[in-house]
Amino acid sequence: MVKVIDVTDRDDRQRLSDLKGFRVYAVDFGPAGVKIGFTGNIKNRVSSLELEMRRFGVPHKASSVAVTEVHHWVQIGEKELHQKFAGNRTTGEFFDVLFSEVVDAMSGINVTDDPDPHRGKRADTAFEFLSGLVSGNTSSTPKETPWAEFASPHELCDAMVARIRANPELFACSMTTAILASENGEQIMRHAIRMADWSEAEMLKHPDKYPDFRSARTH
Repeated sequence: MVKVIDVTDRDDRQRLSDLKGFRVYAVDFGPAGVKIGFTGNIKNRVSSLELEMRRFGVPHKASSVAVTEVHHWVQIGEKELHQKFAGNRTTGEFFDVLFSEVVDAMSGINVTDDPDPHRGKRADTAFEFLSGLVSGNTSSTPKETPWAEFASPHELCDAMVARIRANPELFACSMTTAILASENGEQIMRHAIRMADWSEAEMLKHPDKYPDFRSARTH
């Protein structure tokens, strides 16, 4: 289901605050085109887009916003829309296309069946490893792997974990720099910090489940 909100109406615009979680979105900027992307905070994203438009001297404000249901593979849906309207691209993620056409296309985005059956397993593995990293229980240095050999997202994930094991501080700095340089990077980093604080609080709250975490903090 795709939600469409008329953001020219002040009361309707307030509804954006209720739309938490990562979603694919489309924003109608009238003659300036339709912006297609994904975000975890649509209210802030619309505001930042309008600010960017004003900075570049574009007078058009957002008139309507469409968002998908929350799901965790929003990059795939965004890519599908970008490919579908590739011939209408004007600049960056703006497209000269009818907003209604984009809304229709968004209804076809998969938000229920995870296209990556290994995502959950990798997430569990990553959490287990990061828990060990926090407690100091890290292990071997990985073998070097050329970028071209990353044939799949699974292999890329393994390579990332290997680099974290080899030099966690360097990787953290590199990842932070890469994220901040990307679209929505600041929002992603703020969310990551909140998640880190929450995870730390959970580990401290349940010392029986994470005994090494508390001891690591005392050294």
